[in-house]
Amino acid sequence: MVGVEVAILVMFAVNERWTFAGRGAPGFGPLAHRLGRSHLVRSGGVSLQLAAYWLLTRRLDITVVAAGIDVWFLVASVVAIGAAMLVNYAFEGLFTWRLQRDEAT
Repeated sequence: MVGVEVAILVMFAVNERWTFAGRGAPGFGPLAHRLGRSHLVRSGGVSLQLAAYWLLTRRLDITVVAAGIDVWFLVASVVAIGAAMLVNYAFEGLFTWRLQRDEAT
């Protein structure tokens, strides 16, 4: 869980500084509010990733063989991480930094 929290904080800092730089209101209050929304979004992304991985590895009986080794667990990891990444990016833009709201005004 420590690794998940560190990843959430690092990604928030990257988004705050570069990806969505200048999108949020200045000041500690708005920053703390964005951080809270980002935690909510990323917690949903982590939940999605874990659920997708569980579904792909425990509920589906799939085998992917490469060089005589079953690599389905690796493929499932990439799929689950990719799904969570896309959901996180979309919801960070819409919910945390309110990109749609900014473009409408």
